[in-house]
Amino acid sequence: MAIKRKKINKKSKQKINPTVKTTTSGCDMLDLALGGGAGWGKVLNIVGDKSSGKTLLVCELLAAAKRKYGDKLSWFWDDAERGFSFDSKKIWNMDVLPENTEQYSETVEQWTYNVKSMLEEHINKKDEYFIYVTDSLDALSSIEELEYVEGRHKAMANGTKQKGSYKMGKAKLLSEFFRVITGDIQSSNCLLVVISQVRTNINAGPFGKKTTRSGGKALDFYAMHVVELTVIKKIEEEYKGAKRKTGVVVKAHVAKNKLWKPYRDCVFTILFDYGVDNIDSNLCFLFDLITPEGRLKKKIPNINWDGLKFTSRKQLIHYIEENNQEDDLKFLCIDKWNQIEKAFEPTERKPRWI
Repeated sequence: MAIKRKKINKKSKQKINPTVKTTTSGCDMLDLALGGGAGWGKVLNIVGDKSSGKTLLVCELLAAAKRKYGDKLSWFWDDAERGFSFDSKKIWNMDVLPENTEQYSETVEQWTYNVKSMLEEHINKKDEYFIYVTDSLDALSSIEELEYVEGRHKAMANGTKQKGSYKMGKAKLLSEFFRVITGDIQSSNCLLVVISQVRTNINAGPFGKKTTRSGGKALDFYAMHVVELTVIKKIEEEYKGAKRKTGVVVKAHVAKNKLWKPYRDCVFTILFDYGVDNIDSNLCFLFDLITPEGRLKKKIPNINWDGLKFTSRKQLIHYIEENNQEDDLKFLCIDKWNQIEKAFEPTERKPRWI
């Protein structure tokens, strides 16, 4: 069975709220699920398990913003985990980490000060853009927690037991902070990106959500977008008998969306030494080459592109790259996404207020 490439409609647009400016996430499929990208003046929360592409995806967002805004863009990557290991110069042609690493946050109190002070420097600059990235919120301790740990060590040294425990100081402080900061950065050219690590929710019960994240429920309420990443497949290559994991297929679930319709899912490919593979991800969506579980279909149909037949994704990817047809592919994906969304609209229902 052969699939023909449809006519390209370059006027295709997703309907988004015109009062909210957005910046691309760096991943076309995720942009469609978000409703156009991440909103300026808002909070974006990226949640996922280890090695699910959280840090790399945010690097893609920064690189895309840098290409669009140039010198008008500045950012600060708060590497609270001290675990950033990507060669950002090689992959994205930019140094993601700041030169001054002494500003990295260690406690949530220090983090709230850093975020607020840096955002205040850029809030009123209409012709400039600023992105603050926190990687990750889980790595931040609190003064209350540090004092509790120090007291426990002293008690152990004295051969006694420490009484009491530290309370929910971190969650309360974060709730207070987000309540203030979301109002401050609204309508500005600032974006606060918070990366969170999932944890097992031991109190979930038989029907509750099995995972959670630190910091309480503040982000659930104040973030504009909450994106949950799950690895559904590891990509493995073989060379001279040796096998290596070279990437992952990731499913993104938009658990919260104040810009577009919520609960949209998308699947995309991340290559460790390359970043988000937009072309491959778009092809898989456009021609249904991958299952929702992230597995390639056993029978890949012949794809008719520019009058040529392709039976290999790699061949078609190279052809699109050589002929600079990335935007053509993107517009086709937007068309298909919009057609699917339109099919679920309640058009047959009688309007309530007419």
